[in-house]
Amino acid sequence: MAHGQVPVTPGSGVSIDAHQVGDGGWQQIVRTVRADTRTPVTWTPVTTAAALIAADEARVGLLIYNASSVRVYLQFTNAATVTTANADWYLDSGDRWDVPEEWVPMAVSAVGASAGTGTVNFTLGTET
Repeated sequence: MAHGQVPVTPGSGVSIDAHQVGDGGWQQIVRTVRADTRTPVTWTPVTTAAALIAADEARVGLLIYNASSVRVYLQFTNAATVTTANADWYLDSGDRWDVPEEWVPMAVSAVGASAGTGTVNFTLGTET
């Protein structure tokens, strides 16, 4: 992605937070959004793919813990089409994953390598 400059005229246009640097230029201040709501989702692995979590632009965090007894395959899509061959990621029994922020708002589907005991625990963090 190319970088560019946006002219800013104080007192007009859209307001942005900025900091003036030593050479007289300006740097925009970008604030990150923090989760203020936690929603747990649990799923017991089966060998039939399931669309588990809908896409959500307000979601800012996604933690996954595989507390089941089997490997679980994940795909970032709302279609239950995930297989062992086309999965985006997998978690073995006992694995934990803090999903990269670029993927957090996406839908999640999953399938178990086999039927298992225990659950896969998802913690969704949203900003309201």
